[in-house]
Amino acid sequence: AVEDRGGALKTASLDFQFAAAVAEFGLLLRSSKHKDRASFEDVLSIARVAKGADPHGYRAEFIELVKQADRLFAQRR
Repeated sequence: AVEDRGGALKTASLDFQFAAAVAEFGLLLRSSKHKDRASFEDVLSIARVAKGADPHGYRAEFIELVKQADRLFAQRR
């Protein structure tokens, strides 16, 4: 179980922030009814801040994937 302690995302660890960006991205890709006001811009903003050291480049690769998805979804609108 996860307990919401009411803290702000920016006070969470970088790993948690990045995981939140990945989860939000998943909601957007599925056009989930739970996405609320989520946006690709939000995902990019969070992921860029939370990128951290990224020694293997996986987080940078995720950021590029989000950019590509944003462009593809924009074409569908």
